[in-house]
Amino acid sequence: MKLKRRYVLKDNSLASFLADCGVALTPKITTHTFINPTLGYTKSDKEFFKFELNSSFSISKDEYNNALLKSQTSSLSKNRASFFIDENLYHIDEYSGELAGLFMLEVEFGDEMAGLYFKLPNFLEGFALKEVSSDKFFSQYSLSVFGYFNGSDFSLRDTLLRILATGAAPYAPRGLDGLNSLLPILFSLILPLRNLNFSNTKECYEALLESSFILRAFASSIFDERVALIFSDSLERFAEPLMSLTYTGDFLKYINKQSKKKDKDQKESKSRQLSILLKKAIASLLLSIEKHDVSSALKDYELFLSDESGFYAAGHSFERSEIIAARVLRFYLISLIRLLNKLDSQKANAAFFMAANHAKTAMIILKYFSHQWVSLPVKELENLSKNLEKLRQSGAWLGIFIRSPYQPKKLHLKLLKRTQNLRNRVLENKFIAINELKMMNKNLKIYKRP
Repeated sequence: MKLKRRYVLKDNSLASFLADCGVALTPKITTHTFINPTLGYTKSDKEFFKFELNSSFSISKDEYNNALLKSQTSSLSKNRASFFIDENLYHIDEYSGELAGLFMLEVEFGDEMAGLYFKLPNFLEGFALKEVSSDKFFSQYSLSVFGYFNGSDFSLRDTLLRILATGAAPYAPRGLDGLNSLLPILFSLILPLRNLNFSNTKECYEALLESSFILRAFASSIFDERVALIFSDSLERFAEPLMSLTYTGDFLKYINKQSKKKDKDQKESKSRQLSILLKKAIASLLLSIEKHDVSSALKDYELFLSDESGFYAAGHSFERSEIIAARVLRFYLISLIRLLNKLDSQKANAAFFMAANHAKTAMIILKYFSHQWVSLPVKELENLSKNLEKLRQSGAWLGIFIRSPYQPKKLHLKLLKRTQNLRNRVLENKFIAINELKMMNKNLKIYKRP
């Protein structure tokens, strides 16, 4: 394997500078896809390669496509421009997607000793920000999984502007404190709310709920508890009409699906009347949502997130993000275990919904922070969360149904049966889920990591 040296560039000006100097640049679009840190595939223009440990060999396009279909992967794409100086091969990499804004210079050496004692030519030094040859977080695999976040010049104002301008996906960058890791996520969740329309109400509803759950989970450990809970409550209230629209729309689809199973005469029955009533309810909800001034509703919340002078818990918000998130996750894992142990066939649906909130919060924390920890099993937690959310939806359907003047008996029985089946499914699998939750809690070794 050839020795390589890597440097982060300040911007994308090096390529144009070299072109102006008459240096011949060879451009390529390259995509690296990783199965794990030492195994993966590369697509470079119309060439395909498989790499494993320190070796790489050419494969066909079909082999490449089949390999990616069979495996869970992480990937990155970049525009690469290559050139030679003094027999050393240089690459200027401009990354795209979530890594947009990152530019790197890579140098390959045929002779290992030349690479060990290499120093950038004077005319290139001014373009380089820093060398990252031995920084594992700048390896291609780490960048594909963890992303890149420039913590050296981090500011809340710049983060807000960058995320709102680029629409970058939310993630928890490594190497930052808890506060600075959470803010990019929360700012990103605001994005769909700025463009609220009838086609993305479900996306906005989920963004509001995720924001609310994050605020509640990290209240007191990062944010001032009282202020965070105030904003969490206000976000949930703003989500209510979107939630009603989502549930009513899903219930209408269910009613229409049931109607298709009946003959023409039965379509004019109470089920058909209920369908018409639900369509009217959706139209009314859409009108009420249209009247909401989204920008005004989010103004105070955005001010809260961007106010560097306050609203944050002193002494805790500047701990390492993975430490804080691990502590919060453990709290929800233990709380969920206790709730599941108390669940039985006599408990009201409200007890199941409380467990649903804890399971959803745990899943949200894992979504944004799990890449910072050791690998954790989550299959049973995912299944539990899905079943509890379906149960919550069935409960909402029954509420809509009961408030309706049209109540077909068969449909009522089907909804009750669906609710009961979901309750039974949660109870039947709760001990499997508890065992996984205990294993997750046991294996969360983040406190022992340097």
